[in-house]
Amino acid sequence: MNPEEIKRVLLDQEEDLKRALEKKIVPREVADSVNASLVAPNVFLVTGVRRCGKSTLAVQVAGRHRYERVNFDDERLSSLGAGDLNNVLEAVYTLKGDVDVLVFDEIQAVGGWEMFVSRLRDTKKVLVTGSNSSLLSREFGTRLTGRHIDFTLFPFSFREFIAYRGFAPTETTKGVSQTKRLLEEYMSVGGFPEAQMFGRAMLRTVLDDVILKDVVLRHGIRNERLIFEIARFLFDNPAREISYNRVKEAFNVPSVHTIADYVRFLEDTFLVSTVERFSAKTLSRYTLPRKVYSVDPGLAGKDVGHVMENLVYLELRRRGVRPTYYADPKFEVDFVTPDELIQVTYANDQRGIERREVRSLAEVGRKIGQRKLKIITYDAEGEVIEGGRRIRLVPLWKYLLRAAEG
Repeated sequence: MNPEEIKRVLLDQEEDLKRALEKKIVPREVADSVNASLVAPNVFLVTGVRRCGKSTLAVQVAGRHRYERVNFDDERLSSLGAGDLNNVLEAVYTLKGDVDVLVFDEIQAVGGWEMFVSRLRDTKKVLVTGSNSSLLSREFGTRLTGRHIDFTLFPFSFREFIAYRGFAPTETTKGVSQTKRLLEEYMSVGGFPEAQMFGRAMLRTVLDDVILKDVVLRHGIRNERLIFEIARFLFDNPAREISYNRVKEAFNVPSVHTIADYVRFLEDTFLVSTVERFSAKTLSRYTLPRKVYSVDPGLAGKDVGHVMENLVYLELRRRGVRPTYYADPKFEVDFVTPDELIQVTYANDQRGIERREVRSLAEVGRKIGQRKLKIITYDAEGEVIEGGRRIRLVPLWKYLLRAAEG
């Protein structure tokens, strides 16, 4: 494409963006971190599941500077190759002059984009968004070693969800009641921005879009039905251990490698995450079963306890923690982090907390040398003592309202 053709596309995209920004926009919590990093020319990667708000976040941040945005996830730009990217740059300069920030949405669709971005990084602040973790490919990492800053965006957190609803939580009786009601809604609808506008039914459209574009088409999968069924199986079983062999047998697939590939493809799109079992032996982590979690509570099945655990996992990830879990023949702990052990239980008071959950925390904490122990409940608060060890009880709504936990 020549620069004039590209310029017309960019003008159309700018009109579309203006209309989109007229809708209700919630400031994303990660925006301050991204903006604070834009102090010098560099490459800034914002990755996350498709349609979670990456483009809006990038524009929120870039809007404080002179910028131009190019959305490569546009069928009119689908024929672009590496040789056309300089024409894109020429079109940008023709429209906006010497901008400070360039926003490139889904540029990884263009072969050779890494070299183009690498060339710009010395003079421009380049915000690159992408919905596939292959964005952080070995080639890109090699070209930009130590020269790019990464951010991951998830669908709305509970804090962002209630901000979208215009609700300011308080600890009055009425305020707590409203917070709990909104938590129930959040657990059902989830945090995808489009689900807020059009309801839970929109989740199926988002899911179909992600799997079709980022899995089926990207990897040339012929058996579309199988990949959708496996995705649904994973979403219906959050917080449970899975093994590739069991999934292979359940779907009557000849090779376990096919299952492993499909799960990896779904992880690449950020739709699901698998979590390793805690083990002192590093190599054994790769052979043990794993737990699976969804990127959004709205996709995480119907079991309230499992949805709660999924929510805690997502909140840990937002706080920059990649947890493991503990399991042996006697004890289980939902999350092992460098700072604490966390158990999640659907309990409204201390009597609803099963003894085995309390005992598991105390025993595993003693075994691995972790003194900070916590149970996240549906509504119980306080503390219990087990084996001389103090265990805090924190209601889920309180845990999710805090950006950081002391």
